[in-house]
Amino acid sequence: MEHPSKDVIYFLSYPRSGSSWFRYCFSFITNTKMDNPELLFHTHWQTDKEFKIENCFDIKNILILRNYKEAIFSELSNMYLTNAINGPIGKVLEYASNMDGNLEYDHPPIDPRLSKFPEITLEIPEEEGPPTTEREIADYCDQFALNCNVKKNFNDFLLDYKEQSSLNLNLDEHGWEYVCSTSVGSHYHFALQLKRYYDLLEYHDKVSKTNPNNALIIKYENFMENPFFELNRAIDFMKESSLVTSEDVGDLKNNLRILIENIEYHKIASINKYKISGHLPLSYKKDNKYNFHSSKCRKEFLVEIDNILKNKNLELFNKYLSDYEEKGD
Repeated sequence: MEHPSKDVIYFLSYPRSGSSWFRYCFSFITNTKMDNPELLFHTHWQTDKEFKIENCFDIKNILILRNYKEAIFSELSNMYLTNAINGPIGKVLEYASNMDGNLEYDHPPIDPRLSKFPEITLEIPEEEGPPTTEREIADYCDQFALNCNVKKNFNDFLLDYKEQSSLNLNLDEHGWEYVCSTSVGSHYHFALQLKRYYDLLEYHDKVSKTNPNNALIIKYENFMENPFFELNRAIDFMKESSLVTSEDVGDLKNNLRILIENIEYHKIASINKYKISGHLPLSYKKDNKYNFHSSKCRKEFLVEIDNILKNKNLELFNKYLSDYEEKGD
C-alpha cells in the first residue's frame, strides 16, 4: 500500500498507552468479510518515514491518549535499563542500546529511538565500553546533553532543573522526580519525551481541525474501564468516515459482543503476547486508580509538568488534557 492513504486508519499512540490491547481488540472485531483486512496502521511517531503522514492532515486518525505523567514515567521505566532484577527501578541508569533490550554494547548505551527526532544530532564518542557506575552514567548523560542541540529545541518542555541534593529526594519516596534530577541528561531526556507526547497530540488536533469526522480520541483510562463503549465508538467512527458499510457494522458489533463475553480470556492472551516481547508494564494489576507512577512523586513536581503543557498551548490542554491536571487538596 502506498502511504499516506485516505482509505485506512493511522493509529497513533505515545508508548505505554494501551495500544497493544486496543490493536488486539480491533483485530478481533474486524475479523469479518470486509474486503480490506489492513485497515489499522499503528505508529508511535507522526514522523514515521514509512507512513509519511507528518505534514498530511487529510487522513483518518485515532489517537489513544493516556495521562502524560503515567505514560511518560512508564516509558522511561522501560527505556532505562536498571537493576530491575535485583533491585528497584531507577537506582542505576543505563540507556538501552537497541529496541529489544540486548545488553551487548558496541558503543556507549544510548537509546536509538532518540535518533528518530530529526531535531537532534547524536554525537556518540567512540569508547571501549559503556559506563558502568551510577556516576559514570550520570556523567555520560550530561555529555549527551551537551552534544545534542536539546535545550534549543526542547526549551518549552524543560522542567526547572534542581539537583537531588537540593531537594532531599530519594527513589523510594519520589520516584521519577528523583530520576529526573539525577543528571542534566536525564532531565533533558524527560523534556524530550514530553515534547514527543505533545507533538502526537498536536498532530491529531490538526487532523481534527481539517475534518472532525476523521479524528477520534480514545482515553486510555476510559478504554480500560469500559472497552465495550470505546470500541463501539471506534466502530461508529469507521462507519462515519466511510471505511466500512452498514452491513460490516453489524458484523463488527457482533464480534465485539463475542469479545466482551470472553474479555478476561482475551486480556490474558493479549498480556501473554506482550510479555513475550519483554514489555510487561510495572503497573499491570497494580493500578486501579491509574496513578501507579505519579503517586510516587511530589505534587509540586506533577503540577510543574501540568504547567509546562498548559503554558505551551492552553487551548490544546483544555481541549484534551484537563482531566489529567492535578486537583486541589
